[in-house]
This record gives sequence, C-alpha cells and structure tokens, in this order.
Amino acid sequence: MQSHECHIRVTNRIEQLAEEHLRSLARSLLYEKECRNTLKELPLRIHIDRLSVVAGFSLSTEPFFRSLVKAKANYFIGVLLMTPEE
Repeated sequence: MQSHECHIRVTNRIEQLAEEHLRSLARSLLYEKECRNTLKELPLRIHIDRLSVVAGFSLSTEPFFRSLVKAKANYFIGVLLMTPEE
C-alpha cells in the first residue's frame, strides 16, 4: 500500500498527463502538423504522409479528418469524466 504523499504525487502526475493530452488534442484542431501527428496515432488504413500539403491536402480543415480528431478528443474527455475520483 502506498503512503498518502505518494498517492498525491501519483494523482497529480496523472492529472498533469491528462491535461497535456487534452492540450495536444486541442492543438491538433488548430495546427496542421499536430493534426497529422494525431491522425498517425489512429489505426487507419490511410497513409497520412502521402497526403501532402503541397498536393492540397490540409487535414486540419478537411471535414472527414477533422471529425476523426474531434471524435478522439470527445472519447478522451468522456473517459476522463467517467473515471471515478477518490
């Protein structure tokens, strides 16, 4: 069993990591590079690197890919809200 101080450190770190992840998801809705990195994390059969900006593929503004990033953010927020707090 862990001490109270250890428990506080662990929960604070978990909250910090969750906040960083939420900020990363928010940045992925604003910036193309972040959007591409977020989409690369998803199990897609689409090669994101082949859809270049030079060829006209702006994934952060394209509705389908933007909806994927929003769905990932909504899912993560839902998981956070369903997690019981002690």
